[in-house]
Amino acid sequence: MTLAHAAQPRAGSTRTGPLSPLAITMPVVAGLILGLVTQRCAHLGAATNEALATSTGPWAVAAALIGRRARTAWGAAGAATACLWCATIAFYACGGPAGGAGTPIFWLLLIITVGPVLGVVGRLTHTDGVVGSLANAIIAGWLIGEAAHTTLSYAAASRWLAIAIDVTAVACWLAVARGPRRLTAAALLPMSLIAIALLTAVEHAAHSHLY
Repeated sequence: MTLAHAAQPRAGSTRTGPLSPLAITMPVVAGLILGLVTQRCAHLGAATNEALATSTGPWAVAAALIGRRARTAWGAAGAATACLWCATIAFYACGGPAGGAGTPIFWLLLIITVGPVLGVVGRLTHTDGVVGSLANAIIAGWLIGEAAHTTLSYAAASRWLAIAIDVTAVACWLAVARGPRRLTAAALLPMSLIAIALLTAVEHAAHSHLY
């Protein structure tokens, strides 16, 4: 099986024709809800703040799921980016972080790069073969990396809710993952290490108030 063949959606999943109103509005509505819920969680206590408001996991999974439903790679990239942009705008419009770092400009600029990647990867998780395995490893590896980063970077007991949510999300994602499971498992460690490095870099940039 070639990579080009592996990257094709599974049989029966390809949708043709013009975009439906639901396909157009879903990323926007999902993003607005995600931003509102995240902002409210920031003020419900340290545990929910760390688990949902300052965690990248829920946003990454949401963008990947939005991209998973797209018909094309371009559609997945655009839908995921729109979702994250709307989430960011809603988050700051409702009050922003509870003493968190970064500014709307910083995160909106970051999403220009991250959003398309998450959308395309999310779409590829719906495929069979090598490509599907690696795509699922990227999402699961990111969640594992975030759990490890949280464990190593924070000492408060409240961090354990964030870790538990990430670990649960990994288990659920891998339970429905497509492609060779051995390859997915083998790719988890390098993907997790990359996630830790990226999270550390983004956290440093946000706290440096570069934007």
